[in-house]
Amino acid sequence: MERREVTEMLEKTRMEELDDLIRLLEGSGLGRGMEMLDQIACLLLIRDLERKADGTLCRDIFPEEISAGGRRVPGAHLRWSVFRMFPEEEQYRTVRDWAFPFMKGILESRDPSCMRGAVFKIAGPALLARILGLLDELEGLTKESFEYLLEKLCAGSGLCARVPAPVVQLMTGLTRPGPEDSICDPACRIPELLLAAAEQCEKEGKRPAHILKGYDMDPVLTRVGNAYLNRCGTAAVSLSCLDSLSEQNTDRSCCSLILSVPPFRGMTDYDMVSPDLQKGFRSKRTELLFPELFLRMLRPGGRCACLVSPDVLSGSSRSHRALRKEIVEENRLEAVIGLPAGVFLPFTGIRTALLVFSRCRDAGDRTDFVWFFELEAVGMSLDGRRTLAGENGIPAVIRKFHCREQEEDRDRSGKSFLVDREELAANGYDLSFGRYRESPVPPADYEEAEKLLAELKQMEKKVSAQIRKLEKMLGKQ
Repeated sequence: MERREVTEMLEKTRMEELDDLIRLLEGSGLGRGMEMLDQIACLLLIRDLERKADGTLCRDIFPEEISAGGRRVPGAHLRWSVFRMFPEEEQYRTVRDWAFPFMKGILESRDPSCMRGAVFKIAGPALLARILGLLDELEGLTKESFEYLLEKLCAGSGLCARVPAPVVQLMTGLTRPGPEDSICDPACRIPELLLAAAEQCEKEGKRPAHILKGYDMDPVLTRVGNAYLNRCGTAAVSLSCLDSLSEQNTDRSCCSLILSVPPFRGMTDYDMVSPDLQKGFRSKRTELLFPELFLRMLRPGGRCACLVSPDVLSGSSRSHRALRKEIVEENRLEAVIGLPAGVFLPFTGIRTALLVFSRCRDAGDRTDFVWFFELEAVGMSLDGRRTLAGENGIPAVIRKFHCREQEEDRDRSGKSFLVDREELAANGYDLSFGRYRESPVPPADYEEAEKLLAELKQMEKKVSAQIRKLEKMLGKQ
């Protein structure tokens, strides 16, 4: 049997085991989606206490003894490899009463908000034993298996728990993260963008000089994200539970690169938003507040790639226009890249666009031209199956972006062109592709002038003949 066939067989077996795990949790009465995923993440976080990021055993974290409910037990009982050997009843009590609270306390000491609302919900020793057995068979879940669970459990929820691989490739290719960059994702969810940035730094033969930071205000997503990070075996990325739009986030003028896919739609309360984000305009819309936050977090010269909804590009409200004007007139907007509808399936089918901009160092650094590109193919099907299919236009986009000044004389009938700042201002800073694209006019198919003249003379003879005939008829009367 060929190696490829063996790999495909193992992958199919793993997917079947993951489907068994999902069906098992569905039958337990847990709500499908994030609640189910949260229970898996918490169990994995218990498992991960026993091992460091490099896979070696971590013994010093466990106390000699632990006291709970008037009973003392050896700290070694909290280790996954130990309590997995217990009978089902004792195993259940150990996880529920000691291992889960111990894991919760350890993580809260690092990030007080990340375990908010975490509750052990698995009902019964037999169910827990079956779940733990499946996790052992899956070797605690690899990175790829975790991603499969994310797609299966969050599909149709409207929550973009993952950033699709083509979008990750596009955003890191356009911004070229380097080892010296201070990188942050203030709307992180699952930190795939940060991991890709760290990997790109390491390709240059250097580890990132700074810890790559990610923030998410949802404690469940933070727990899931931390469990995902542990599957990746990296210490280069740190994920914290934090409301980035509030005064909790004190990061200002400190990031050299921001990579983010913030919520495409959403509302918040005025009193929950940091006051400095309400200076340019007053809004409750998160799709406007996040780009404003990115500008505040960037240091002068810092760059950003973020996804936005069509409303951000062409919305007519005062807040929409104020944000676009600030990006264009006070900073440097470099590119607007339209993505095809369906690229974020199975999570959502909303159409999106990528903005690439940087914070100005001085007035001479502001926007001069903006590069527009309409991306049509990303190398995979634009449906829930996500199969490899068709062309992949992303390498061409990245290549053209880094030499976009060569398109200064390109007409606007194709997929890409440049628009100057003055024209953007004249159009109310509308950033939609269709506003500036020109439909090609087909060449007129004119007949030869000599042939046309001959036909006109022939028509003139016929008209003259009819006139003479009519005059003769009138003369006889």
